[in-house]
Amino acid sequence: MAGFSFNVKIDGRDLIGTGSIIVHGKEEVVIQLSDIVFKISFESTEDKKLAVGGEQPGPKELLLKFKNFGNSLGSSYHDTVGIIDGRSLRGSFFVHAIGESEKETRVLNYTFSLGEVIAAEPAPAIRKTPNG
Repeated sequence: MAGFSFNVKIDGRDLIGTGSIIVHGKEEVVIQLSDIVFKISFESTEDKKLAVGGEQPGPKELLLKFKNFGNSLGSSYHDTVGIIDGRSLRGSFFVHAIGESEKETRVLNYTFSLGEVIAAEPAPAIRKTPNG
């Protein structure tokens, strides 16, 4: 289909990637978006407090640890997770879980979108997220 285009916007942001992944137990998920790498892991803690921890081991790598995302009805997290071409990169995540602790199976839904230009000069590809 010549001339066909498809564009989705979320509150003015351009959708650049979305999908669902089934994750078993403590499997780590790696999502690469251009040259930026997101590593996502899950952890259960005794306090059962829902939290997201972030760590940036390199300029284009972000580790996200979803703590206590074990609810069958779902748990979500969304925030600005980086900058691409001077535009804010927003990550939205929604997780459903079935099973118990070490044997949980999760459905991880993710969406990445680009917002407005926030930096005229090139900026770091990823900004640190707050530790949970």
